[in-house]
Amino acid sequence: MRSFISLTAAALALGAAMSLLKGTGGGIRLQAGNLSAPWLAIAFVAGAFYERPNWAAGAGLVATMAALVGFNAQQSLLADLDHGSLHFLGNPSEMYRFIVTPHLIVFVGGVISGVAFGLFGSAWAAHRSRRAAATVALCFVLEPLAWVAFGVATGRETSSHIWWLWPSEVSVGMIAILVLLRRSRAE
Repeated sequence: MRSFISLTAAALALGAAMSLLKGTGGGIRLQAGNLSAPWLAIAFVAGAFYERPNWAAGAGLVATMAALVGFNAQQSLLADLDHGSLHFLGNPSEMYRFIVTPHLIVFVGGVISGVAFGLFGSAWAAHRSRRAAATVALCFVLEPLAWVAFGVATGRETSSHIWWLWPSEVSVGMIAILVLLRRSRAE
């Protein structure tokens, strides 16, 4: 239980740190802060602490929710909406209304991805499943393509204005995949 609490606290702190990194302005911080693949890695890492799938799914879910709450609570503080709005910090129902309600679709997606990637983490922990780890790495590779497809489907401009950001994300995913392939050949 202690490790579960520690994991939750770490995810909450990580979400707040990612929010601080993103800031409230634009540019590279905004673009980097809107990458999705790192959020999937949070659930994978949390799930990798547990070999039992049900515990891993729960850990992925809780870590994702804690990180999202940390991120959005910090964003609320950064936005400095109005000083009277900080009363939500001591009231769970107000916190839900202030943090979760405006971002409900993100939290619903977090439930699905938290459970799924927590299970991938369990497969890694129990069997060193390269497929599970490659799934996470592939998310880094495919995210820019998903954004482009979304832009084409909706008619919105979604390309990264920071030219090196998406190639960097793809590179992280490709390096992880190459490391996994190299290890599989060595064994």
